[in-house]
This record gives sequence, structure tokens and C-alpha cells, in this order.
Amino acid sequence: MRPCTAPFAHRIARREDLPQIVDIYNSTIPSRLVTADTEPVSVESRVRWFDEHSADSRPLWVVERHGRIGGWLSFSSFYGRPAYSRTAEISVYVNEAHRKEGIGSYLLAEALARAPSLKLDTLLGFIFGHNLPSLALFEKFGFQRWGVLPKVAALDNIVRDLVIVGLRVAGKMVSVREAEPKDAAAAAEVLRRSITELCTLDHHGDADTLAKWLANKTPRDFLSWLAKEDNFCVVAEANDQIMGVGLLHRSGEVRLCYLAPGAQGRGSGKAIHAALEKKARAWGLKRLHLESTVSARPFYERVGYRPAGAAKPGFGISHCHPYEKMLQPNPESDPAASGGG
Repeated sequence: MRPCTAPFAHRIARREDLPQIVDIYNSTIPSRLVTADTEPVSVESRVRWFDEHSADSRPLWVVERHGRIGGWLSFSSFYGRPAYSRTAEISVYVNEAHRKEGIGSYLLAEALARAPSLKLDTLLGFIFGHNLPSLALFEKFGFQRWGVLPKVAALDNIVRDLVIVGLRVAGKMVSVREAEPKDAAAAAEVLRRSITELCTLDHHGDADTLAKWLANKTPRDFLSWLAKEDNFCVVAEANDQIMGVGLLHRSGEVRLCYLAPGAQGRGSGKAIHAALEKKARAWGLKRLHLESTVSARPFYERVGYRPAGAAKPGFGISHCHPYEKMLQPNPESDPAASGGG
């Protein structure tokens, strides 16, 4: 099973999206949980805010679901001074009809993945202290609590704290190494989060399918995989945090390749596969094969895999798609690839 990739897609917001964007924003006001606005805002009042976004530096993204906007994320400049140009505040709002589908996680993961290309080193979030779901979402992606402004907001005569969460995205170079027993807990968590949050096109939130898929994704199972001589397991790391897991069996089957939410778009999947292919060549293998999730098929095709048969039943309601790849000789060891003469 391959790294599940995101089941959604986003695009740059257009002016005609603004009424829906405002509707989603206004829908959160009555909860007194998300925004400091206490009355609905008008579309006209948000035009200037909309125009302050730009696709190449401070984008406003939307995710569409069934012809309607299911959620949006905005990048906003922090404090408006030149020295803060590589820092941005991000805000995430999800349509009430599409909450718990993973849209918020998807958008936040994409923000982390795209931040370097937007010339951003630091991302910030400003979240009410009693907004526990949002705090949990950001912290799940590595954001830390950098500050608290106590009792700065009054909502229905109740004073509330404002929490500042932040994450440095600069310098997060991905490296791949052979897995060790000490990685068991973190690696199992990556597998479980990847399946649960990024493979929704496969399990569709079906509890029975998820239970079967996750049943052997535990630290104990991970240790058992490491103990088998015919397995080669690697982890991808960024800033000492495990971002992906890959496992190759001596038969040539790629049995694991999963990325943590937020790790997409950083080259982790390709780096894991490069390590597995290197080991495959060392074992003398000529062919790799695997069973891909629905959402991962484009990735595998980009790295040289080709369909190898009809889909077959997977866990529960999911289906697996067989793929194979013929390995070419390693250019570094192939005399025909060397120059000279």
C-alpha cells in the first residue's frame, strides 16, 4: 500500500467565490469560538481583504465540494512591516456541511508544503484559547504555542484568551534513513494518520474499513517488520520528526509507503522510493510491484510505475490497484553510462 495522497484539490479563489467565502465565515460567528466578529459581515466589507491576496505570495485558496465551496484558507501578512515579509498568518474555515471530512487538515498540510515556494519561513495562527478543536488541528501539524494574550477578547461578556501558535517551515530538509526500533511509536502514528486523514477516497470514513486497515499499524507490528530479514524499512525525517515510512520486501513488493499529513509536496515520497529502489538493486531485483490506493495512482505513474492488472478488493470497501516498475541499471554503477573516450 502506497502513501495516501490528499483526496481534495484546491484552487485560487475568484471574485465570484467571495459570497460563499463570506457565508462560511459568518456561519462561525454564533459559536463565539472562531472569530472576534460578533455580527455577520457583508460581502462588500470583505472586498478589500480579498484584493489584498495574491497567488504568488499571499494566496486565498478554496476547496470545492459538489459544486460548492467546502472550505478556504488565507495567507495574510503579519504586522505589515518589511522585516516580517517572510512570516504570514494563516486562517482556515470549513463549511459546516463538510466538517469532519478532512478539508481543514488538507488545507493546512498544503499550506505547510507550499510555504517555501511563497517565500515564507514562518507561519502563525491566532486562535481563541477555548477553541480546542482548532488548537488541536494546528498542533497536530507541529505548531507550537508561542504566546498567550490573556483576556483580550470579550464575547457575550465572557473574557477570552488569544493563543498565538507558530511553526518554522524554513530549513526543513528531508532525509531518509533505515528505520530503527526507536522509531516504532512515531512511525506507527504516521501510518495511522496517513490512512485516516489522507486516504478518504479509499475508506470513505467507513468505520469497519478503517478498523481493518489500521489493525496491524501498531508499534508492535512495526517492530515485527523490522525483525524480519527479508524486509527493508526506511523513514523520512525533517527536523528530527518522522514524516514518512517505506517498506520493501525482498520479493520486490513495496508494502508500505505512507506520508504524514503535511509532508506532501516536499519530495518525501520520491526520497523514500529512491531509497527502496537502491536497496532493490543491491538485492539484484529487476522488478518492483505494489498495490496502490486510489489517490496514490498519479504519484506512482509519475515515478515510473505502470498498471499491472485489474483492481482487487482491499480492506473493507477499499480497492487496491496493482502496479509494477522495471528497474533500470543504476547510472552510477553502469559502465555504459560513464563518459570518456
